[in-house]
Amino acid sequence: MSAIKTSSVSSLLKAYYPLFFVLLYVSTCLIVSVFGPIEYIDYNKKAVSLFVIGTLAFFALGYCLAMAPPIAVSRKFNPVKIRTIRSVLFRVSFFLAFVAIGVIVLRSAASGSLSLDIGQSGQAYIAAYDGYERNTGNYSVDFLLSTFFAFPTYVATIWGLFYFGSMSRKQRILLVFMIAATIVVFTISGGKQKQFGDYMIYFTTLIFIRSILRGSFSVATLLKISVFGLLGVLLLLILLGMRYAAIEIDLETINNNIHQLTRLDVEHPIIRVLGDDMGFAASMFSSYIGQGFYGLSLSMEQDFSWTRFGGSSYSWSVILNRFFGLPFMVETSYPYLVGANTGWAETKWHSVYAWLASDLTFAGTIGFNLILGYLFGRLWKEIIICQNPFSLLLFCLLMVGAFYVPANNQLMHSPGALGTLFLTLGLYFRYRASYNFQSLTRQIA
Repeated sequence: MSAIKTSSVSSLLKAYYPLFFVLLYVSTCLIVSVFGPIEYIDYNKKAVSLFVIGTLAFFALGYCLAMAPPIAVSRKFNPVKIRTIRSVLFRVSFFLAFVAIGVIVLRSAASGSLSLDIGQSGQAYIAAYDGYERNTGNYSVDFLLSTFFAFPTYVATIWGLFYFGSMSRKQRILLVFMIAATIVVFTISGGKQKQFGDYMIYFTTLIFIRSILRGSFSVATLLKISVFGLLGVLLLLILLGMRYAAIEIDLETINNNIHQLTRLDVEHPIIRVLGDDMGFAASMFSSYIGQGFYGLSLSMEQDFSWTRFGGSSYSWSVILNRFFGLPFMVETSYPYLVGANTGWAETKWHSVYAWLASDLTFAGTIGFNLILGYLFGRLWKEIIICQNPFSLLLFCLLMVGAFYVPANNQLMHSPGALGTLFLTLGLYFRYRASYNFQSLTRQIA
């Protein structure tokens, strides 16, 4: 019971499913970046490909190493206290999350911005960022609510969806309301893709985990998850198309408005197969998963300027600067150096690797993936063997980070995400061993 048995093909696959996904996903994004419809000026594809292969190899090594050691267990808390800790955290988080989204919905309704017309999403997104400047210290009430209530909202969402069947009818209705309201306010009314994208990641990850735990994972389950994912991507393409339509950019005008270091190959097979409208949206969507590797390429050409563990996250750098009086180290990070020296601004994507390398160096980033892979593997073991709820929280969070590998350091990008990461890590290392023991003894009994 202390380690995953890999004596059969099925158990071997079950143990390594998450690793297979990460390797396939990041590799696919790299391939899209290299061979996709968006062309990048002076893109060192060979250097980037070798670097990404190196990080994935170390990630895989760390994951494999995590499969061998026994799971850490502890009897520090008695069964009653164990149940109480999770129950109280969930109930408090659920209440705070409901209050936060309720206030945001009411404010949106009062301001007249609440809408169910997805056709206006593009205009709403453009209007929301009109005149916006970063790091001015001026934050909206909705931003503050989303920041301070990010962690309880995350806990309520993940545990609510995972334990949906054991919740009361009232809790189920409230959870569905919170999820629906978030999509209406941020995605449909505001045109933002992130919230919807995060829910896609949560749903697919939890459906996958539930099917593994029930022993019902099959080709049919994989097809269902794939269909759900494709429908989600289709909606994201529609939203993206609306954004470009809102600023009157289409296939014919894109190369006059796109960044000077990039151009769209209007004769690319993707456009020929999908047609002008959907092909254009798909092409621009490909830049979402490809342009970060180009930013990485440009970063690898810059002189290293160590950011003293304060430059891998904009929000973390702001905290160190405003509350501890330290220099605003993010301004010397690779993305900022690239922006200053090439015009590929820090607001563009540079992949998570460029952000991490600002603190760790590129060689250190490759080594750091060994640690990430090990943690990823340990979490997966604790989930499928012990059903550890705190391992589940951290695993789903890392899955979000994995999806954003080609883009940015998403788990530390915003203040809310940063707080959620730190609190989730703290709770995991505080309680994981006790919940491993509780789950193991329950299964043995």
